[in-house]
Amino acid sequence: MIENKKLIVVLIGATGLVGAELLGALKSNDQIEKIVVFSRKKIADKNPKIENHVIDFRMTDSYANGVKGDVLFCCLGSTMKVAGSKEGFIEVDYSFPLAFAQSAFKNGVSSMHIVTAIGANAASPIFYNKVKGQVQEAIAALGFRSCYFYQPSMLIGERNENRVGEIIGQTLMTFFDFLIPTAYKAISGKTVGQAMLHCALQQAPGTHYITSDEIYKIAKNG
Repeated sequence: MIENKKLIVVLIGATGLVGAELLGALKSNDQIEKIVVFSRKKIADKNPKIENHVIDFRMTDSYANGVKGDVLFCCLGSTMKVAGSKEGFIEVDYSFPLAFAQSAFKNGVSSMHIVTAIGANAASPIFYNKVKGQVQEAIAALGFRSCYFYQPSMLIGERNENRVGEIIGQTLMTFFDFLIPTAYKAISGKTVGQAMLHCALQQAPGTHYITSDEIYKIAKNG
């Protein structure tokens, strides 16, 4: 655990379900000195800790040199419906996170934390899980001193955009929660955000794959 050190963190995906919860946790933690947020549009939050950079994620040169600090958090994520195509999904869930990770590593950021998904596996026949697994492999290969992959099950909570399929899924998983094994139970974005902050403050060396049930335990006991 890092004792009495103020941290500068970089966050992408701050307006999503997990990202918004993580941002809230970061703002209220005394150990976090500055939160550098990169986003497509200006965020409404005026907290003095936040330094917001509006960028074009497709233009690496527009942000690469600014990805500096102690920790990089990536909460970017989409669905096939929102992305519009496989190419669009790969761009948001693989290309953008990897480009930021590469910039962060080059700039001396030592700790990387990214939300992927339960079942993430580069060899999976399921497209979604395959892409999530591929981004894990690519980022792990960079060699961060401390690297965390969070693999939540169905995420529940309020989103900025309306995802009908996920709303139905959330409702069903919540209703049948008592029948679902712990590792596959729906989990709130707030719980994931809390676990990410806790692990980032620890910065344990090595590469860590945090399953959904482990995320819950870390958030509860951390």
